[in-house]
Amino acid sequence: MTALDTHTTPAPPVEIRDWARALGRRLWLIVIVPLAAGALAGVLALGHGQQYRSSTSVVIPHPQTLGSVAIAVSQTISDFQGVLGSSTLVSQTARQSGASAGEIESGLSSKRLGDGNSAEVTFVGPSREDAQTVVVDATKNALAAMAQANLSVASAQLDAAKAEYDAALSNLKTLMSDTNVVNFQAAIKAYEKRLGDARDALGKAQASGSVGAVASARTKLTNLTALAAKLRAGYQEANDRITAASQAQSTAQEAQVEAQGELTAAQNVDLTATPPVGLSRATYAAKRVIPAMIFGLALGVGIVVLVELLRPASRARRA
Repeated sequence: MTALDTHTTPAPPVEIRDWARALGRRLWLIVIVPLAAGALAGVLALGHGQQYRSSTSVVIPHPQTLGSVAIAVSQTISDFQGVLGSSTLVSQTARQSGASAGEIESGLSSKRLGDGNSAEVTFVGPSREDAQTVVVDATKNALAAMAQANLSVASAQLDAAKAEYDAALSNLKTLMSDTNVVNFQAAIKAYEKRLGDARDALGKAQASGSVGAVASARTKLTNLTALAAKLRAGYQEANDRITAASQAQSTAQEAQVEAQGELTAAQNVDLTATPPVGLSRATYAAKRVIPAMIFGLALGVGIVVLVELLRPASRARRA
């Protein structure tokens, strides 16, 4: 075997027309998979029997923000929908309503109403008696879960603010111990008076012409200036820290009270669900068939792409 025998020619790049030809060759697969998925979904849907639909509308509180209100509201709606679809909420609602977790998970949905912070929650299930109960319980649980999360965040922020305030007080006490000063404002005023006296003494010494007296007065003034500056800076820093910590604690307390109010309101919100409406089997099946066919189409295209990606490697092994 020569060096030329071991040389491999790189595969040409795959272009869009190559993918189009590949999809055309396996068009049957792209057609059959969605049809099979839709048929399966239709059979399963028809096997569920009579289905009942009930819905309720709810206004979802959103936090005050300094940024875009539209973005804040959209995020709140998204959070609500995420909580509504969580396994925790499904289990909680199942315990309250008596409906099965599987029925709630598959039958519960929501959509935003317009551009505001309102949403419509809908439940479709096999029991006329459970339809209204499920949609109301699930909505209340989602609102309460969001409010509880906000309360937990506010409580954590309050704890952090309290800790910072305690640390600021401890820092002030340490400064008192190090300087042997209790009333800093009085001490600073006393130092200012001593500084005034030291400046006067330096002026008298300079007027006397005594070199020694001038040096002594200047040294005393320099030392007093340094001590006064250190005391003033230390007290200012400690006082600023306490003031900031106090303001943060007050803000956190207000946020906690507001979050507690939101939780109470969510737990006692008055919701009215529409009377259960029976859905025809054809309507219910259509709601299941269309998403299943879309999924099947994506799956069929994915299979074709995967096969085409594996073909070069297969030919290389045979060679």
